[in-house]
Amino acid sequence: MKKNHKIQILRLLTLAIAGIILTSCSTRQAFSIVVSERSSEAEMRNSALHTDKARLAAMPQRPDALEDMDELEEPYTEWDDQPFPDLDNPELSDIQNSILKEFRHWKGTPYRMGGNTMRGIDCSGFVHHIYTALFNLSVPRSSREFMSTGQRIDKDELKPGDLIVFFPRSYPRHVGIYIGNNKFIHASRNRGVSMADLDERYWRKAFRMARRVIAQ
Repeated sequence: MKKNHKIQILRLLTLAIAGIILTSCSTRQAFSIVVSERSSEAEMRNSALHTDKARLAAMPQRPDALEDMDELEEPYTEWDDQPFPDLDNPELSDIQNSILKEFRHWKGTPYRMGGNTMRGIDCSGFVHHIYTALFNLSVPRSSREFMSTGQRIDKDELKPGDLIVFFPRSYPRHVGIYIGNNKFIHASRNRGVSMADLDERYWRKAFRMARRVIAQ
């Protein structure tokens, strides 16, 4: 009886070991299958990605696609090196002389939202200062309200002292003051108080309206 009992125990142990071995083999095989499937999926995704890139590269590009990217940044020109009438030029009007002298005083002041001093000023603050300090005019302080200030005029009617309103792509509204020769002064987010050219593509496309604030 004892002998038969030992034989049965050995058989059970043998079966248990065999079961463990079979289970281990099945697990390894299943793991290998999962890994293989995931590798195949990754290869398919990579293949699809390369195909999409190839299709995009083959698609015709808009002629102005790259130019539109440049519109997100204001153009920069060092106007000190550009021709502009001297302040003593007799051909300059009184309005031009007054504005240009004040501009030279403020030139280079950094941009600061809500600022009103030479430590920092924003576009509507600078325009507000010019109109109030030089011409004793009662004008708003916000670029939104400037859109209804004065009389609206056509772009080709611009005279020194006129208000210019822009809708740039990089921020809601922007204002500046025309000074002649197709130039205007403003408080730029990137350049601070500076001079810019209406012929620049950035400003030409951002131009919204012109308004006459000073009676001329």
